[in-house]
Amino acid sequence: MHAIDLDDRVGPRAMLASSATGTPARHVSGWRVDRRWIGSAALALSIAVFCRAAPAGVLETFRSDYPAAAARLEEAYSHVKVTGTRTRIDQMGQFASTTHVLLMREGSAFRADTTVLKLSAPDAPTGGVSSSGGTSELCYRMYKAPKATDFAFSWFGPKEDFEGDMRPKLAPLFAPYSLPAIRMVDFLKDDSVKVVSAENAQLDGRPAIKVITHMTLKPGTAPPPGLADLPRPEDAGVWKREFFFDPQTWALLAWTLHPGDKLAPSTGLLHVFQGRIAYVPDSVPPRVKSCESWMEFPGHNIRTNGDKVEVETMVFGPIPKSEFTATAAGAASVPAAHLTRPATERPSSAAPRVNSGREAGTAPRTRAGSATPSSGAATPAGSIGTPLALNGDGAAVGRSRTWLFGALALALALAGVVLRVLGHRPRSGMPAGAPPPLRS
Repeated sequence: MHAIDLDDRVGPRAMLASSATGTPARHVSGWRVDRRWIGSAALALSIAVFCRAAPAGVLETFRSDYPAAAARLEEAYSHVKVTGTRTRIDQMGQFASTTHVLLMREGSAFRADTTVLKLSAPDAPTGGVSSSGGTSELCYRMYKAPKATDFAFSWFGPKEDFEGDMRPKLAPLFAPYSLPAIRMVDFLKDDSVKVVSAENAQLDGRPAIKVITHMTLKPGTAPPPGLADLPRPEDAGVWKREFFFDPQTWALLAWTLHPGDKLAPSTGLLHVFQGRIAYVPDSVPPRVKSCESWMEFPGHNIRTNGDKVEVETMVFGPIPKSEFTATAAGAASVPAAHLTRPATERPSSAAPRVNSGREAGTAPRTRAGSATPSSGAATPAGSIGTPLALNGDGAAVGRSRTWLFGALALALALAGVVLRVLGHRPRSGMPAGAPPPLRS
């Protein structure tokens, strides 16, 4: 019988020798085949582990790229004029109104005109016009009834939180980079918010970046609006938020704001607040085609408090400051003195205030506890464009996980190499060509 060198137990020479002598090849190469499978499995597992670590890379990309992208979006939408149609549904999920809207922004100047086209009551008069505009130094709010000849003012004078009042009326102008009541960058920097994850995902069959945050209200902090009636807002638990962004422009595509996971039904705050934004394909900057928001309650498959704007025209570019005055909106004259009585109710064109947590509140706090200003002007790119300091060391956790998975993958890969090397070494005391011992 032909003797086979142990160094030749694998490869063509071993196979030729076995065929020439009649020695079963599986006895010659079986031990080596087992080692090959183990080494290959180790390498495959290494690749899988590296793939598992990929979301941490998405988190790092989000942290580094999003602030500057949000600044670019806000800069574009700081000089824009929009016309469109707004449809609202009430708290029972029934149709409330359809209006035509004219929306404008030039830096810290805003204007929103609304003309009633249809109301829920069949005999309700249409044609009423409301307009709000100006700046925080001097702004106005007025309304003209369907058969009236001029506007009646309910506000004329300075207003500190003017942007906060105007934001719900100007949803398409803020939607690409903002929640209904706060910029995404400011929300992410809030002390109570922790970025949990960021990963590649799909939204309606299209690529997206999904970001999940947890918001926890800390003891001793002032409760945000909507939670002031809770004796201990911190007992509400964790408020989960999900966001979807366009992978190319980081424009906001959708958001879901869940209630606190420990809220009792008696609080009336168990609704889920959602929003969707659609864009004109391949537009630069991304042009909002429609944006909507609504509420859903657990166990009820119905949308309530809905607000949807379908954009008809959108023009980017500077707008003269004279366009943000009451006379430009159609008023024959303005009050001789400041008129600053509060409105008795919110205009029908405004989105409802939602008890959804910090994003429905005032300006967020920074880590040092100081208030973050929320001015109408775009935040300077130098400040908003810096990488996000994610609260809760979310980025650091992502990096540590990446190193952990990387180290594990490297160890598995080295194990595979060692096993391959061992495949070429003879076992001591084993005669050449002998089959490996059986393992129990």
